[in-house]
Amino acid sequence: MRRFLTDEQALWALEQYRARTMTQTQIAERLGATLSRINQLVNGKTYRHLHGTAG
Repeated sequence: MRRFLTDEQALWALEQYRARTMTQTQIAERLGATLSRINQLVNGKTYRHLHGTAG
């Protein structure tokens, strides 16, 4: 089942992506999320309250 991310998971995903240690696909697989959800996260479409706090 695909699910929403907690703020903690979203922050972790942003940190991994910004550090270039994982691709969006790898992050999605690790968290059990869709690639679309991770793409929206890293592009600031969702979890806007977390941008600027990661990394």
